[in-house]
Amino acid sequence: MTASELSVLRQDRSTTAAANGMNKVEIATGELYGSIWNLMDEEAFATFADAHWNKFRNAGLAQDFLRGRICLDAGCGSGRAVRSMLKDGAAKVYAIDIGDECVRNTRDRNAPWRDRLVVEQGSVLALPFPDDTFDFVHCDGVLHHTRAPFAGFCELVRVAKPGVPIMVGLYGAGGLLNFSIYLARAFRHLIPRSLAERALHLVTSDPVKMYVFLDPFYVPIRKVYRTRDVDAWATRAGVEGLRRLEHHYNYRGIDRLLKDYNSFGRWFRGDGYLTYIGFKHNH
Repeated sequence: MTASELSVLRQDRSTTAAANGMNKVEIATGELYGSIWNLMDEEAFATFADAHWNKFRNAGLAQDFLRGRICLDAGCGSGRAVRSMLKDGAAKVYAIDIGDECVRNTRDRNAPWRDRLVVEQGSVLALPFPDDTFDFVHCDGVLHHTRAPFAGFCELVRVAKPGVPIMVGLYGAGGLLNFSIYLARAFRHLIPRSLAERALHLVTSDPVKMYVFLDPFYVPIRKVYRTRDVDAWATRAGVEGLRRLEHHYNYRGIDRLLKDYNSFGRWFRGDGYLTYIGFKHNH
């Protein structure tokens, strides 16, 4: 797909995007994440990207599956998944994000592969691509921050080719952790984000830890889901072979709490972080 073709598609979808995508709440979401990812230097980002992609090694796909494929990262954030796709040999990676700083970060951090990368600003609720475009679709930690998560999921399915894998990540519901987060969110207006950021800078220089604190309390929309909700989405949207991916890290102490809460019991994590892979129905 050429840049001019992308431009035409974007114009065709501009009305839909205005109605369903680029609203003030979601733009504020993009600004929050852009400010967080800006804190990462290249070394921290490389570690972050590698750790993120390692969990996909349990997805059951061939190790060279992405080689020569056309891929989409919907809600690219820091650009970590984009980097992994490019390093794994994707022929072309298209990435979109609602935040302009996220778009810039993704483009800049993946500059060595610029000839195989297209990064655009846009919403997962109105993807600027034709039906049945991609060989692999990835959307991690995005849908639960939108006003219409299932509509976004349907967009992911729409742009995937029949039979190809779609990978999504969502916040799981339940557990003491979610109870504590929503209790704290009720009072977050009492502590401005700028003040929270200054306080965090006094105790840590790790941008991932800052993300873990700022994300649950200051992101405008934070929705959570049960495993049965994801099953229902898949059935309604025409996704088959849905499987939850389990990923394991080796964090200890406070890092385990902040970066791997799935390793705790259900009393604490509830359904945990939900990472799924499924395949678009093959017509």
